[in-house]
Amino acid sequence: MKTQPCIALFLFTFICSVSAADSKIEKAVRDQDAQWSKASESRDLEKLLPFYADDAVVLPAHAAIATTKDSIRNIKLLSIPGVALSWKPAKVTAAGSGDLAYFDVVTFNAVWMCLASREACLDALSEIARLLRSNGHLVASVTHPCFRARKFSNYFTDFNNRDYFNDGTLFNVTIYDGKRELHIVDTHWSLTAMSSQLNASGFVIENLYELPRSTNGSSEPNASLWLVIIARKL
Repeated sequence: MKTQPCIALFLFTFICSVSAADSKIEKAVRDQDAQWSKASESRDLEKLLPFYADDAVVLPAHAAIATTKDSIRNIKLLSIPGVALSWKPAKVTAAGSGDLAYFDVVTFNAVWMCLASREACLDALSEIARLLRSNGHLVASVTHPCFRARKFSNYFTDFNNRDYFNDGTLFNVTIYDGKRELHIVDTHWSLTAMSSQLNASGFVIENLYELPRSTNGSSEPNASLWLVIIARKL
């Protein structure tokens, strides 16, 4: 199967957290979530939109946060070639009243670089914190801010390391698979900046993982393209 080069969007790919003493509540949540996943996988926007609340928040790449159903429709969630999202809850936890549920884990994949201001970053992280239970986790993946000037076999930028401490610097990105190229503009945030934003949003960093390189012949043997940040909500 051929795949299209793309940047992962708002990707709240998640492990759903909702736990239920009452099996009926748990079944209802699982059934509703399964329908939501099926609607997403179908790539039919009109089937997907009814699952969003009137005050839903979606974080699209390189665009303002969408906060209404009309704005969610306008960002064309399902228009990315070769991309379909589906999921399955691993655990269900409900409030005693049965009317509230939170997430154990939210993943934030290749989104941070798409947020062009500190305020946008804080808005996104604060919204994630609101959705997480106490001690829930955020798993964020970003292109490694220390190696943005390196050239990998399928990814390179025009970022200059002299701008490392100039947070909010825009830089051009080229992603390619040998035949096609995708050109985007990302925003640089240093490790200090991301740590500060997490702290301001009610998180504490627990672990950092520099993923082993998979550069397919890259001339950069000592660089990691991806950094994964594990943060816990306080």
